[in-house]
Amino acid sequence: MAFPVKTRIQETIEFANKLGFKRLGVAFCRGLRNEAKILSEILGEQGFEVASVICMHGRKESKRVLRAKRGPENKNRRI
Repeated sequence: MAFPVKTRIQETIEFANKLGFKRLGVAFCRGLRNEAKILSEILGEQGFEVASVICMHGRKESKRVLRAKRGPENKNRRI
């Protein structure tokens, strides 16, 4: 099995440069905010303007979502 020569970050930077992108977006889960910060710093050092969003933005309470999927007949069923 061959291993990639470049990291995914390096490949993303090269791809974005090849297409002439100046702004990149980073969407991430709340639990990965430290990693997202590091990625944003790396991309910024490479000259990109970075916009980021945490996936909890606009979230719904999981119990409400599950209840809605089950329907009203199962609303009292334990989750």
